[in-house]
Amino acid sequence: MNFPIEEKYIMKTELDLNVKFPVRFKTRMINSNGGIILTDKIEIELFPFFDERNSKRRNQTYNDIKLENDKIKKYNNNFPNNTIVIGKDNLGNAIILNHYGNGVLSEKIYLWHHEQTDLKLIADSIIELEK
Repeated sequence: MNFPIEEKYIMKTELDLNVKFPVRFKTRMINSNGGIILTDKIEIELFPFFDERNSKRRNQTYNDIKLENDKIKKYNNNFPNNTIVIGKDNLGNAIILNHYGNGVLSEKIYLWHHEQTDLKLIADSIIELEK
């Protein structure tokens, strides 16, 4: 079950990762932090933003975006630069947002195949995925 999150937790993650998340993505996550998105082609698990307001929320958001980014960058030397992991598909491939060196993440959502290391555009925004 997903719960709303306060924007201050998203802002903390932005500071930690030195990025700015797209407005539509932040709005979606404020309303429902993390969760599963099913499309006709892919199943996506969105990582939550860490919510530290109480022990229940900390436990529910332990696999947060910052932690997952730290892990993937530590164990994958070929992970693309200027990208942030926001989730994974049911095969373990990363769902990412990217920026062009300025830290402002694009609305476009990509799939990164961990074995092939290529990027594939899967949606122009989070809104498009949830249609």
